[in-house]
Amino acid sequence: MSVQRIVEDSSAIELQAEAQHASGEVENPHRYVLKFEQIYLSKPTHWEKDGAPTPMMPNEARLRNLTYSAPLYVDITKTIIKDGDEPIETQHQKTFIGKIPIMLRSTYCLLSGLTD
Repeated sequence: MSVQRIVEDSSAIELQAEAQHASGEVENPHRYVLKFEQIYLSKPTHWEKDGAPTPMMPNEARLRNLTYSAPLYVDITKTIIKDGDEPIETQHQKTFIGKIPIMLRSTYCLLSGLTD
């Protein structure tokens, strides 16, 4: 089963803020709905101190004591629901959510397809 399939099979995440009763009037809290959509897994990359991304080879990761991993991005749809108002939907494209370790010689490895 692929990571994309897991994301597609997962339902939306619904969050509801606590009601605020600061001014004595009853306030209906907002609801937030997050839906993860398309995921993107890049090739293994390392960001240098100056912020520049550079491809990371497995040997470099080993020598620098780094995890050989690739950044994972996802498209997110956020919906804000307020009582009595139309839902407000915003798209967040290619949002960084973490890194995934990469196995040597796998499809996402920079050594994939190279000869020994």
